Formats: sequence, C-alpha cells, structure tokens
Amino acid sequence: MAFSARQAFIGLITNNERAASAQAGEKAAQNLRGDIDILTKKMNALLDLILRGQITQDEYTQKKRSFIEEKKEYEMKLAAFARQGANRFEPVLELYREAVHVGELAESGKAEENREKLAV
Repeated sequence: MAFSARQAFIGLITNNERAASAQAGEKAAQNLRGDIDILTKKMNALLDLILRGQITQDEYTQKKRSFIEEKKEYEMKLAAFARQGANRFEPVLELYREAVHVGELAESGKAEENREKLAV
C-alpha cells in the first residue's frame, strides 16, 4: 500500500471508529438512562408499599439502600461516558498510527537508519 493510500486508510478508520464509538457510547448511555428511570419507578413503588403497610420498615430500608447503590453505579457510568465521549478509542488509534509508521519505515530506508529513527 502506498504512503498516501495508507494515510487515507488511517483517516477512514479514524473517522469510522469515532462515529461507531460515538454511536455505541450514545446507545450505552441511553440504556443507562433507561435503567435509572426503571430504578426510580421501583423506588416509588417501594415507597407506596411502605405507605400501605405491606412491607416493614426494615424491608423498605434494605431494599431502598440496594436501589440507591445501583442507581449511583449507573449514574457514575453515565458520567464516565459523558467525560470520555469518543476519546475512549484514541489510545488504540494512536497505536495503530504508530504501527503504520513503523511499517513505512521498514519498507523504506536501510536497517541502520530505521534503528536510529525508532530509537526515540
């Protein structure tokens, strides 16, 4: 593969990976928001049960604590998606770019020159 074709390929992969990453991240975030909504509804139903006297205070407290911990976990994951965004795959893409660069060096130049360039 010629140099310009490799660069175009890297650009295409980078754009495709970022688009796919963003799409997957949004779907995962949407699923987490749905899970948070479900937990909120369960907590409301739990409150209704305690108000009707259908469960004890201890049962209510234990179950509510469990729901709150689960909800916090989902919220933390959702916040992590918001912070990282499409940058989650950036280290992998950088590794790929570096591998392509090393491959180009291997195809061109002498072994001594390549060792000097890669010694950095």
